[in-house]
Amino acid sequence: MNAQDRTPSASSPVSPMLAKAVDSVPDPDSVPGGLAYEPKWDGFRAVVYCDGDRVEIGSRGAKMLTR
Repeated sequence: MNAQDRTPSASSPVSPMLAKAVDSVPDPDSVPGGLAYEPKWDGFRAVVYCDGDRVEIGSRGAKMLTR
């Protein structure tokens, strides 16, 4: 959200997680804090911005999808 007007924005400082293809699945304990996995389903990957009663949905490419 913009600091001045608190309006949800796809340019807010939140980076969506991106799927990454790998040759094999790393051991869950191979990094500090561990790892978690989920399947990549077809569909949208989006970030939801919420400020009180106002909610906006943005794509990882900063396109607003709320409509």
